[in-house]
Amino acid sequence: MSPLSSQATEAAAPVKPIARIADLDILRGIALFGILVVNLALFAHPMFQYAAESRIPTGPLQDSAAFFIRMFFEGKFITLFSFLFGLGFYIFTERLREKNLSAGIVFSRRMGVLLLIGLAHGYFFWAGDILLPYAIIGLLLLFFLNRTDKTIKIWIGIALGLLVVFNAAIVALVAWGMSVPEAAVEIEAAFAQQRQEFQAQLDRGYLVYLEGSFRDMIAYRQEELRFAWFGMLFTPAGYAWIFSVFMFGLLVARKGAGLLNNPIQLREWFIPKRQQNLLAGLLFSALYAWAGLHADAVGMNLWVLLQMLSFLIGTPALTMAYVGYTLRLLEKHEAGESSIGRHLHLAAPVGRMALTNYIAQSVICTTIFYGYGLGFYGSLSPLGTIPLAVAIFAVQIVYSNYYFKTRRMGPLEWAWRKATYLR
Repeated sequence: MSPLSSQATEAAAPVKPIARIADLDILRGIALFGILVVNLALFAHPMFQYAAESRIPTGPLQDSAAFFIRMFFEGKFITLFSFLFGLGFYIFTERLREKNLSAGIVFSRRMGVLLLIGLAHGYFFWAGDILLPYAIIGLLLLFFLNRTDKTIKIWIGIALGLLVVFNAAIVALVAWGMSVPEAAVEIEAAFAQQRQEFQAQLDRGYLVYLEGSFRDMIAYRQEELRFAWFGMLFTPAGYAWIFSVFMFGLLVARKGAGLLNNPIQLREWFIPKRQQNLLAGLLFSALYAWAGLHADAVGMNLWVLLQMLSFLIGTPALTMAYVGYTLRLLEKHEAGESSIGRHLHLAAPVGRMALTNYIAQSVICTTIFYGYGLGFYGSLSPLGTIPLAVAIFAVQIVYSNYYFKTRRMGPLEWAWRKATYLR
């Protein structure tokens, strides 16, 4: 065996538990729970619910539950997951450097495999897949691997700035058109037609996922995928946001001596500012949830812009507060001051095989809701969302903790690593 082959073999070995940063696994596991809470409405109702009237139950209690989820969950945990992806990129490439392997070649292959997994996931299971966008945007990180902090910050500003300017321009253009009587009539007619089309697609979705064949579901899911992928150009948690959070994760991971040399630097970064972040996060996340009650995704009114701006401030602040308080609880547990941190460690095995558990959530939820499973499609209410998420995640906690008693790597993680290193 050549020296290079020997190095590749060593690099392909799974990271030993003792060499892992436990905080990251715990945060990744928590992120999976939060993502599940938000995704359940998308598992149980068609993607077109964002642009049409869905069958989600309403009423004072239901609306309050929906507001709670929008304020405390929506956007926060996909942001955390994306941040951890940026950290993981730094860790992965640093370990490749230690083995004298090409970060560009190996990481590109890794993202290529993730793209294929995402395509299969979105095509055969669920149109809300995030793996394919992660794979494509993740490749962009290679261009910034050796760039200065200043360059990374500039590009974060460019991405978010373009997102705001683009949406503001659309809102302003619609408002200007509506101010002209002749144009307003045509614009309203166009919006009404678009709403009717979205409503028809949404209504068809309920029928397809309850009574259609698997082939019918795949055909309809392709329409949902096009809707979702196009929508991510405009939505606050879309492509620009994911790219920016990836970059922020890379920036934080390589600060100072770097995350690998100083594993507790996340605690040093997030714990001291957790209270300020919580205050700002609660304020702007409440504004985001309130604006969402009035935002018109088709008509692009001013509430859409207010929702985006409050998202860009409130979401990272509340996410960082979640991270800060979680790490503080872990710190107190290690000092013998609290037992809550011990329970948080139960989420670590879930985070260790995040890819497997993410796909497993789709398998479980589609089995619960789709017609080929239990057939509960369209019946999930906001009040029932968190209890169902807790039940599903509890199963994942039990299984993941049991799984790692005899194994060192999740099944999909094992296959992903095999394909990445071609062995």
